[in-house]
Amino acid sequence: AAVDRGWHCLCEKPFVLPSTRGTELARRAADAGLVVGVVHNFQFSRAASRLFDLLDRGRLGRIESVYGFQLSNHRRRLPHWYRDLPGGLFLDETPHLLYLIRRVLGDLEPRMIDARLDGAEIRDLTATFEHESVWASLTVNFNASISEWQFVVVGSESVAAVDLFRDILVVIPNDKGHTARDVLRSSGALLGGHLAGFAASGLRMTRGRLSYGNDEVVAR
Repeated sequence: AAVDRGWHCLCEKPFVLPSTRGTELARRAADAGLVVGVVHNFQFSRAASRLFDLLDRGRLGRIESVYGFQLSNHRRRLPHWYRDLPGGLFLDETPHLLYLIRRVLGDLEPRMIDARLDGAEIRDLTATFEHESVWASLTVNFNASISEWQFVVVGSESVAAVDLFRDILVVIPNDKGHTARDVLRSSGALLGGHLAGFAASGLRMTRGRLSYGNDEVVAR
């Protein structure tokens, strides 16, 4: 409707159902010179932006695998309309991890998807994907006691982990022979990186300036 009226449009995810409608809608917008954007905000967060910069510069080495982990607690504030989506909360929240995986690897070929349902809602889901010779894994649980979203890229030289809710990036170097010195060095990188990120994000959160990339989405 927005494209038909000649309007630029910023919309929520999921973009369209079924996904095949997206190609046609994107073409119509491009032909009309309009911007149609989806709120895939976490790819522009401070932590994710630093991760993509490291990847662009080859600082993690050869990408070996990518993992997305999602735990969601129903006691936190949720949109009232999520139960109307096919699969429930899955279709509102999990696109964030899917577009991050695709941002790193590109188009994905599903290899295996297994899910447990609670009525019409997805309660647990595990999926594996392949892009060329690199595998990705996605594991989600929507009946957890905590809410944690983690995105991990395993490289041949370092492992990078993005804590999406806290907007923290931790980079752990290759632990080589896994000697005591190597373990202490990797432990220091883990603890130091998390504490530094916690302090920076905590300060922004208390000031109301932790935007999780939404400011960049709107600006673009």
